[in-house]
Amino acid sequence: MTEFKDFTANATPAEGDFWPSWLASQAAGSERKTTLAQLRTALLGTSSFAVGDLFYASSATALARLADVATGNVLLSGGVTTAPAWGKVSLTAAVSGVLPEANGGTNQAAYTQGDLLYASAADTLAKLPKNTSASRYLSNTGASNAPSWAQVNLANGTTGTLGPTSGGTGVAAYTQGDIVYSDATNSLAKLPKSTTATRSLTNTGTNNAPAWAQVDLTTGVTATLPGANGGTGNQSYTIGDLLQASGTTALTPLPAVATGNALISGGVATASNWGKVTLTGHVSGVLPEANGGSGQSSYAVGDILYASGATALSKLADVATGNVLLSGGVTTAPAWGKVDLTAHVTGVLPHANGGGPLCVSLGSDMAAYATVALQDMTNMSFSVTSTRRYIGKFFVPFSVAATSTGIVLSLNAGSGLYGVQVRIQDAANGTVGAFLEAASAGTATSQTLTFPTVFAI
Repeated sequence: MTEFKDFTANATPAEGDFWPSWLASQAAGSERKTTLAQLRTALLGTSSFAVGDLFYASSATALARLADVATGNVLLSGGVTTAPAWGKVSLTAAVSGVLPEANGGTNQAAYTQGDLLYASAADTLAKLPKNTSASRYLSNTGASNAPSWAQVNLANGTTGTLGPTSGGTGVAAYTQGDIVYSDATNSLAKLPKSTTATRSLTNTGTNNAPAWAQVDLTTGVTATLPGANGGTGNQSYTIGDLLQASGTTALTPLPAVATGNALISGGVATASNWGKVTLTGHVSGVLPEANGGSGQSSYAVGDILYASGATALSKLADVATGNVLLSGGVTTAPAWGKVDLTAHVTGVLPHANGGGPLCVSLGSDMAAYATVALQDMTNMSFSVTSTRRYIGKFFVPFSVAATSTGIVLSLNAGSGLYGVQVRIQDAANGTVGAFLEAASAGTATSQTLTFPTVFAI
C-alpha cells in the first residue's frame, strides 16, 4: 500500500514516496489536496471501471485492467512475468490431487484397462477389474450384491422369452421330444415327437415344413447304402444274381449259370461259386429214401436193393450160384431160391429157349454125306385132356455141304390119334423145301431129300 505523506514542509519527496505529477505542480508549503477520481487515476491508471474488472500488475510499476468474461471461466495464472487470463481449468495441468466422491470425483487416480467403477459403499467408489475369462457378464453376485463378473444363470438370471430375432426361439415351454423349426421368416415353432416307431424327419409337411414320416426308398434316398451300413452297395442286378460277401464290409453279386449247377463253398475267406456237386467231396451222411436216396452207405458184391417198407430200402445179400430171385408176394420181401417148375412157371418153354427136343445132333459127320440116323427124340410125352386138340412144333437145326446129293429123313409114327408134319426150311431165306407127314395109321414114312436141287443152303 502506498503511503501518502504531507509534503508541505518537504518540497522534495524522498525515494519511494508516491509523488503524483498533479501534486508536484502545487506550490511548496501550501496544503496539497486530491480528489477520488484523481486518486483512482493515480493508482489504477483509469478513473472508470466495468463490473467484474480485475487489476493486475502488468509491470513492476504499472497496473492493468482484466475485463470479465462469460461464466464458466476461471482466472488462470500465466506464469511468472506473464499476465493472468480468464479460461478453462486444464484438468491435466492445472489441478493436483484426486477429486473425491463428495466433490463429484471418483477418488481414483489410476485405472487398468477394463476397470469398472461402482459404489462399494455410500459416497464411495471402487474399481471392478475386468474378467479375463470369455463370456462373463456383470451380475449382482458379489459381496452385499455388489457387481461381479459371472456367467448368466439361465435358471434364475433371465426373464421373458428370447425371440428368434435375438438368437432365441420365442418358445418358453417344451414337451419331451419336441423339435424346433422355422415355420416362417424369423419365426420358430415346435414339432411334437411321433409316437409311431421308425419314423424319420422329412420335408413332407405343409410348405415342405418338417414332418415325421417313413422314408420313401423310391424318392427319399440317393446313392447306394453300403454294406457297412446294412445295405448291399449295389444298385442293379441281373436275374438269378446271388449276393455274397467279397470282404468284411462289401457284397458282390454272383451271376447265375446254366441249370444243373449248385452253389459250392470256396472255403473260409474264399468266395463261393457255381459248380457240380462232387459226391465224394461235397456231401456227408447218407441220403435217406424219403429224399430219393437208398439209406445205405456200403454194399457187398451182389447185393440187391429192395423196398422193405413204404419209405425204406434194404439190402438182399447175394447167395450161391444156381439160385434165382423169387418174389415173396405182396408186402413180403423177395429172396434167393430155386425155381419150382410146378408153381413158379407158366406156359410151355419154347424149343428156342431149351424146351422139348431143343438140340439134336447128327450121329456122324454130315460132311461125309453118309446116311445117318438123327438122335432119338425122347421125353416128348405130356399129359393131355380128352377132346382137346394140341399143336406142337419142333425145330431140328442141321447143316449140309453145298455139294450134298441127298439126305434121308424118316419119321416113325406111333400109335394114337395124332398128325405129324416135318417141314424142311432154309433158315437163311425161309423157303420150304419139302415136308414129311405121318398120321395115326401107324405107318412109317420116309423120304429122301436131295440137296441142293431142292433149295439152296
